[in-house]
Amino acid sequence: MLHLEWRRVYEFFEQITKGRPSVFRELVSQYLTQIRGRIFDQDFAGIIQKISFGDMSEVYPDTYLDEVKKWSDWNTPREYKKLDGTGRRLLLYDKTRSAITVEAEIGKVEKFKNGGEFPVKNTFVPGSLKIDKQLVPLARIQKILGFENFKSGRAAAWNVTQEQYRQLGISRTQGDRGQRFAL
Repeated sequence: MLHLEWRRVYEFFEQITKGRPSVFRELVSQYLTQIRGRIFDQDFAGIIQKISFGDMSEVYPDTYLDEVKKWSDWNTPREYKKLDGTGRRLLLYDKTRSAITVEAEIGKVEKFKNGGEFPVKNTFVPGSLKIDKQLVPLARIQKILGFENFKSGRAAAWNVTQEQYRQLGISRTQGDRGQRFAL
């Protein structure tokens, strides 16, 4: 299993648990429970960043969804350990739409000394950008354990585990991912 992607292995075993009842099926089910506890609950998928709209960020709620199609990166006020350039995801939450509206896989993180208010550049993996006015609505976010107070919470960024990401329900084809953007 070390040389295989653990997600693919997990999904393969998950299919076995949907078969007819057997001792093997029960053993696989117990194994998946252990994997979930050791890998999914501990392994981070990325962060949800609440968008700071206004003149300081130069991001505005009425125009950014069209503009983000041309962007190749997103700058943040600080470096987030859960966005370390190893394929983790940046999810942008729009408080005016009460939803996550943008998702991108982060390929590279760079910090600039003279970067102003947002000195950390998180570069998108080409082709990973998903844009949708209601990619994940607030009601779905708040149903996830640990995100019950997401709307009222003061934190600008929230860490997301693999299991929480799965519960967000973002499909591989959701949003504008199929379009080619100038990344």
